[in-house]
Amino acid sequence: LAMSFVLSLPGIHSLVLGSEKVEQVEQNAALFEKIVQLSDAQMAEIRENFLDTPREVLLPSLWPNAMH
Repeated sequence: LAMSFVLSLPGIHSLVLGSEKVEQVEQNAALFEKIVQLSDAQMAEIRENFLDTPREVLLPSLWPNAMH
């Protein structure tokens, strides 16, 4: 869902994912086959559900042990 959301945003044509293990790369590659274009209604619902999500959750640079 996260990949579909990002790739459904206007002007976004590619996605870069970080991985620490080969297994993560393989899992992410498999997920690319499941990406769908989300409707405007779906995008609005996702935005609404995440309105109150703290920045510390959304921004990897604020995660504990994040590389700076």
